This record gives sequence, structure tokens and C-alpha cells, in this order.
Amino acid sequence: MPKVLVIIVTYNAHKWIRQCLSSIDIQKYDTLIVDNHSADDTVLIIQNEFPEVILSIQSQNLGFGQANNIGLQKAMDEDYDYVLLLNQDAWVLPNTIDYLMAAHGANPQYGVLSPMQYHSMTNDIEKQFAIYVKRYKVDVFSKDIEPVEFANAAIWLISKQCIARVGGFDPLFPHYGEDTDYLQRVHNKGYKVGIVPKIIAYHDRESTTTSNIKKDIYKATLVYIGYIKDITHSWIVGYFKCFQLFLRKLIKAIYTMDMTLLRINIAAMRAVFKQMHQVREHRKLSRKERAFLK
Repeated sequence: MPKVLVIIVTYNAHKWIRQCLSSIDIQKYDTLIVDNHSADDTVLIIQNEFPEVILSIQSQNLGFGQANNIGLQKAMDEDYDYVLLLNQDAWVLPNTIDYLMAAHGANPQYGVLSPMQYHSMTNDIEKQFAIYVKRYKVDVFSKDIEPVEFANAAIWLISKQCIARVGGFDPLFPHYGEDTDYLQRVHNKGYKVGIVPKIIAYHDRESTTTSNIKKDIYKATLVYIGYIKDITHSWIVGYFKCFQLFLRKLIKAIYTMDMTLLRINIAAMRAVFKQMHQVREHRKLSRKERAFLK
């Protein structure tokens, strides 16, 4: 039987962690939790109620990508066949992991597979995931793998071969855009990304409407960096796409007299220029095998 490591990154996960961990057959699949310095009782719940789980407690919040890299490194060091990345607010059905492995076994050209993500409160496709389903014209009744450019990293099965070539998450993206960057690198290495409609899991993401200028600048900065960093196209194309998006945002802000939008995007572009040398270096690093892992 293939050797699987389930990796869950937690941060103040009190609301979800019992459902998440209870859905995994911990006796069957090794499960690693990397806790990003939770301030609630997440760690105590894990220690007291799920002692079989391997727990790595961090002294600071490393962000989603770097915390997952701890698990990906372990998977490579200990020769796991597959990794399942699982969000703290997601959970699987009894056969989800086995079915995903079977789908990959029959289609090894896929480096990353996602089940169809539902929300348990609505029992319908999770709202954000439905956007990807529509964008890539996924046949929700298909019994085959549906190839896509992107599926969010809430529930990913990644093969050992893919990790060995692609590596880990780029720390340039602490907590936003890291899954987009990772899948761009997956494609660059010649692997496919797919959604398997007949395989179901749940992502009980909460809708968040809270926003502030600092957070919006942070996200806009990473979006711009993402265009430049994308190694599926040339450096020049990346610059062009980034500048094109910036101009569209600028024109929209001026046309609607939205000074907040103007401020956000100018500040974001300034931040991009300050990081340009680092972005160029990480573009080079991303082409290496096992990038961002030891």
C-alpha cells in the first residue's frame, strides 16, 4: 500500500480541528500537524484527543507555505509516496484519499489532484471552488480527471515524483498566492493539475468580508509579484502582464474616483519594485529541482 503523509497547518483551529482530524484514519495514514503558534487551545486539543498525530509546534507564524514545507521536507526525507495537504477547515470522507491515489495511479502525468470541494452547510460545491469549476469548464458529472490550471490548496494530493521535481512553496508568498505559484511551477515541470469530480471532500471555509488598506496592499503586491514570478512564461511577458494589470487598476481608480484603490495599487507597485531583486532570484530558484526544500 502506498505510504501517505497527511499535512495540516493549523492556526487558532479550535472551531475545525476535531472535524478535520476525526475524518482521517490516523492508524492508516501518518498525520503531521504544523501549528503556526496558535493562541487558542488548538495544540491542547490535538495533544489530549489525538495523541497519535505528529505535532510540530512553531514559535512563530510561518505562514501557510513555509509551514507546509516542513511536512513536504519530512515526506521527501522519509520516502512517502504521496502527501495530502489538508486545510484545518477541510475534511475528507473515508475513501477520499484512497480514491485520489487510485486516480493518480491510473494517470501518473498528474502531479496534483483535488477532489470536488463541497461545503457541508449547503451540501453544494464550495462557493470559491465553484468559480474554478466554472472557469475551467469542469464537467461535474465526469468520471475522469478534469484538467485545470488551478485549484486551491485546501485539499491536494501531491505525488512524490512531483514534489521531487517541483519542491516546496516559495516563501515569497507567506499567506496568499502560494498555491497559484506552486501550480505554475507544477505545470512548468511538465505535470498536470486536475480535479476529480466523482471524489468528494469538504471545505467549510467561512466567508470573510473584513478588509483594510494594509491587507489590500499586501494582497495586491503578491498578485503583481505572482505575474512577474510565473515561470510558465518569460520574464518580459511577466513584466508586461504585471504592468498591464497595474494600468487597468489605475484607470479604474481614476475613472471611478476611487482614491483608496489608487493608493492601494500605487503602494503595491512600490513594494514590488523594492522586492524586484528577490523576485528575480526566486524565479531562478523555482526552476531547480526540490526548490525551497533541502
